[in-house]
Amino acid sequence: MSRTFLWRGISQVLLGFLKGYGLILLSCSLASVGLFLLSIHYNDPFLFELSLTFLKHLYFGLIAGILVHEIAHVALLSATMHNLKYIVVEAKLARFSVYGVGSSTGRGIFVTALSGSLATVGFGSLITFIFPNSDLVGWYIFHLLFLLPIFGDGRALIFGIQH
Repeated sequence: MSRTFLWRGISQVLLGFLKGYGLILLSCSLASVGLFLLSIHYNDPFLFELSLTFLKHLYFGLIAGILVHEIAHVALLSATMHNLKYIVVEAKLARFSVYGVGSSTGRGIFVTALSGSLATVGFGSLITFIFPNSDLVGWYIFHLLFLLPIFGDGRALIFGIQH
């Protein structure tokens, strides 16, 4: 495994995510802080709980799941690709993904495609074990759907099996 590509890839994922979605994250965080301040002003425990729940699901559900998924791909790309030249981070409105440029075996492609969803489910299981009432497990189990052939990971699984 090339540690240079691993650390560079992880930093690319984190910076790419912030670059692609930073404004949305900032807006959601400010809205939640505004809701929090309203809950203090009106002494309303429901608004307080709502603001904390929103932030919990945003950061520890949605964002943590995406980052664990893509960082797992980066780790396996660094470990399985021969002649890895660079890692590309793609951030679009409804899609965030990484892929490596270089050559790999069918087995490497298969394992890399599988790694994102399995790492995310493992991370979600660990979070659920440590914080049993967190209500976040659905965010992590949802990543198994990305193994369906209509998504990039599912298509890569099929390609890896065929080659």
